[in-house]
Amino acid sequence: MKPVVGNVPAASQAVKLGAIPQVRQWNFSFRYLKQIDLFGTGDKDGAWFVSVLEKISDLSAKQVSEVLSTPAEKLRWRLHEIDWSHRSIPIRRSDLNWIDKKYLDNDDEYPFWQFSVSKALGRIVGFWDERGIFNIVLLDPSHNIQPSAYSDYKTREAPIGKGEFEIAITEIEARIGACGQDCRCRGLYDQIQSSLTHRLQFSTMLVAMPDALFVRVSGVIQEGLADCVSDLLEIAIDELDKLLLKDEATKAATDSYS
Repeated sequence: MKPVVGNVPAASQAVKLGAIPQVRQWNFSFRYLKQIDLFGTGDKDGAWFVSVLEKISDLSAKQVSEVLSTPAEKLRWRLHEIDWSHRSIPIRRSDLNWIDKKYLDNDDEYPFWQFSVSKALGRIVGFWDERGIFNIVLLDPSHNIQPSAYSDYKTREAPIGKGEFEIAITEIEARIGACGQDCRCRGLYDQIQSSLTHRLQFSTMLVAMPDALFVRVSGVIQEGLADCVSDLLEIAIDELDKLLLKDEATKAATDSYS
């Protein structure tokens, strides 16, 4: 059946694609991707993420209308609209409150869909926006979005995963907590945390340094000679620039006498 211009439909309805052109390949956005309870990836290994990326790559080579209008393709990808009235669904559409309201509050024009990573590896949940881009909202490795006979109609654990930066912060907090109230690092950590809070618009770099250098840097900051590590780096780079300019001037003078 040829797709009809409109919005992306439920499986039993005529295919409606809204602003999506008749011939358009799958495109993806991660701007609304978030981990929440029952929809985390904390216990997934690298192989799981490789499978997800490979599935996204496979779909990116296909036309949206081809998959939507071909029953065998829809079955292969287990592509269907989310049934929010499903008896075992653990969340409501309104729970996805980090999504812009123009999408979240408009179920008719922007229904949520799922497609399969594999039967064993779970689902990906998202919606098509007005540009025809599929916005990935949730990764569902435990089949929790619509529990079925596969999971005995029950939700399963899916712990929220942490990135390297969050893991580092957690480790620092644990060590400072074990050190006690008089730990000399506690005040420095509070300063760093405050600095990060006000500098989130900038890039972040984790720098490993020898213990002796760490003590010197900490001392400079605690004495108020610099506000943070980035100030020290900026001073050091400025001094290097001055040395380079001086070397270039010396070389130019030497060459002029040659």
